[in-house]
Amino acid sequence: MAMAAKPVIDDHTDRSMNVVLSGIDENRDVNVWRDIVTRSIQHAAGTPADIVDAFRLGRFTNNGRNRPILVKLSSIWHRRLIMAGARKLRDVPELRKVYITADEAPEVRRRNTLQRLKTKAERDGRAVMVSSDGVLSIDGVESFCLQRGFIGSQSPNTNRHLRG
Repeated sequence: MAMAAKPVIDDHTDRSMNVVLSGIDENRDVNVWRDIVTRSIQHAAGTPADIVDAFRLGRFTNNGRNRPILVKLSSIWHRRLIMAGARKLRDVPELRKVYITADEAPEVRRRNTLQRLKTKAERDGRAVMVSSDGVLSIDGVESFCLQRGFIGSQSPNTNRHLRG
C-alpha cells in the first residue's frame, strides 16, 4: 500500500495581492465576520475592492482569541490602496480594533519581529545580544529565535521580575 506524499510547502507563494486582518471577533456565521472584512477593506481603500477569497487562519478554539483572516484581493493596486489607508480604520468606532497588515512569508515576519523586539529592548536600556544563529537574548534571557519564533511562555519582562 503506497503512502500519500507529504504536501510540499511552496516557499515562493505569491503574497503580493494578500492582506491579513486581525482583531475581528470570532463568529461561526461566516457572513457576520465577512461583512466586517468587506467594510474594513472598503474603508481603508476608499473605494470598493474586489475580494477573491477570505478565510480564517488556524483552527477554531474557544479560548477567547481571534484568529487572523487572510484576504486575497484581485489586484496589487487594491492591496496598495488598502495598506496606504489602513490607519483610517481607527477613525471608525466599530472598526477601531481591526488591524490590516501585509501578508508576508514567515521568515520575513520573524525577521521583522526580531528587529522590533531588539529595537524596543535597546530603547528601554536593556542588554541585547543576537547570536550568529539568530537567537535574541534580552538581559541574558533567550527571548526570540528566527527559526522557531518566541522562546518559552514567559515574556522578557516577567523573567526580569522573577530574577529579583
